[in-house]
Amino acid sequence: YRVILDKSSDGNSYNQNYMFYVADDSHTVNAMFGGGESDTEKHFFSGQAVDDGQWHHAALTFEIGTGTGRFYVDGALKSEQTGITKIATSDTPVMLGKWGSIPYGEWDGAIDDVQIYDRALSAHEIEMLVASNDFHVNSFTTGRQEQPDIAMAEDGSFVVVWQSDQQASAAHGWGVSGQRFDADGV
Repeated sequence: YRVILDKSSDGNSYNQNYMFYVADDSHTVNAMFGGGESDTEKHFFSGQAVDDGQWHHAALTFEIGTGTGRFYVDGALKSEQTGITKIATSDTPVMLGKWGSIPYGEWDGAIDDVQIYDRALSAHEIEMLVASNDFHVNSFTTGRQEQPDIAMAEDGSFVVVWQSDQQASAAHGWGVSGQRFDADGV
């Protein structure tokens, strides 16, 4: 599988706090919570392939009082698990595109707008996030895109630039890419 986001203490799956990943064989986006012991893992399978060249939104919630976890893809509930007694905790950072310190399952693509809340979002809040007016400045998803920056003119128009690996051509490696928008974001 390819890791989108991981919060783990040592790279062992049962010590995961949480993880989003795409399965290599089915290309479906999935998630999991780990409780710190091998029998406390809870896996959430979406059944939704995400290898279609489009952006997708994934959300995982956990309600402490009910012990219920819910997994949404593009605003739709895909999986629900009950009986979650705890989520393992650790001081390790949240990792984007890799599984802890293990060089396995690294993500090859773009990740945008990661948000972590101190409460479980409602289904309606997740639907609103999916339906928000955000727009993407770069549709290129091969290689890596890093170091974004934005500058705005007095008339409200703006330009977004970023470093991109292989965007101009696979043979040229890293370069700087950008896109200019008017005040309406067009």
